[in-house]
Amino acid sequence: RDSSTSRGLGDVYKRQLFNDSTRQMSHLITNHTAETGTHYITSTIKEYMKMFWKASGGGVIVGALCILKMLYGYADGSEFSHAFMYAFNYAMGFIMIYLMGFTLATKQPAMTASTMAKVLSDEKNTSKNYREFAHLISKLFRSQFVAFVGNVLLAFPVALAVIYGLDVLFNQNFAADKSTVLLRDLDPFNSKALLHASIAGFFLFISGIISGNVGNNSVYYQIPARIEKNPLIKGILGQKAARGISRYYSKNWAGIVSNFWFGVFLGVTGPIGKFLGLDLDIRHITFAAGNFAIGLYGKEFNVDSYTFWISLITVFLIGFFNFLVSFGLSMALAFRSRKITFGGVREILKEIRRYFFQNPLRFFFPIRSSELDLRAKEMVEKVSTKSEGH
Repeated sequence: RDSSTSRGLGDVYKRQLFNDSTRQMSHLITNHTAETGTHYITSTIKEYMKMFWKASGGGVIVGALCILKMLYGYADGSEFSHAFMYAFNYAMGFIMIYLMGFTLATKQPAMTASTMAKVLSDEKNTSKNYREFAHLISKLFRSQFVAFVGNVLLAFPVALAVIYGLDVLFNQNFAADKSTVLLRDLDPFNSKALLHASIAGFFLFISGIISGNVGNNSVYYQIPARIEKNPLIKGILGQKAARGISRYYSKNWAGIVSNFWFGVFLGVTGPIGKFLGLDLDIRHITFAAGNFAIGLYGKEFNVDSYTFWISLITVFLIGFFNFLVSFGLSMALAFRSRKITFGGVREILKEIRRYFFQNPLRFFFPIRSSELDLRAKEMVEKVSTKSEGH
């Protein structure tokens, strides 16, 4: 009996140690992503339009990536060779978007969820603060909305323009053989488009964890300071160059690694799914918009009204599931890291629903509310300041 009791206590201690360790790790990771997430929340009309143009730049690059992925699909080779080409295509494109200062809309939720959780943990649970938090959610939602719009509005015409240019240049409609599959994949009743969108959302969540972990390790191991003080780098390139490399690493390395792995995850899922005989793939709103354009061109725009409208609607449904899964998982992780109980979440959700029905346009457009805007800005700045201190 004593032996069984000891084993039972040992199991309890192990579970407690595991829970404490994972909570501490998730807290350190989400602390970094919370600071990053503050940059994805727009307040003014100027910030709103800036987000739109940054998302438009991301849409231009994704439109071109859609064409490249289609052309890679024609290459002879095994599923693993296709997995390598697709992964390279996605990773290269996402890193370009990041380094050029553009935005991929669905990368936002994994970052902003940590910001939301940190705001909640820092504020007192009062009805007034819940309303201020609901206003902050409206700012987050409209920021995500305008990023979706910017991505989709540019990805569609760019993909269309490039496939048309290839047709004129080579006198061949490269999209003809792929169009049926591309349009079928945008029909949720004849494909697993929404499941695949959820898989992409999961990978978005994982890429957020990678970004937070790399950023946290960079601080913990003082890597930027080590680069700046490295005698070999200073001896060959000089002190100024070493300082520049250190700053570049500190600012960009977590984002580069995160975007690289996100591209790898998206690229290998489909080919590995085929190799294993499983219906696994990914759907991303911006790529779905580009594929919609390619599918229409491949059919020479001769599609029935059902195919056109169901494809258009599914593009935005894919975006919704991308957002829902990545934001939901990131929020759950952030809540766990800060020991926020889900009992209080119901009150917050009620306040958000109430605020939405009272001010629906604020969830889509930057309509000013001076007092709430000021308070929401203070909340976000507090998060940013504490993260920098950490």
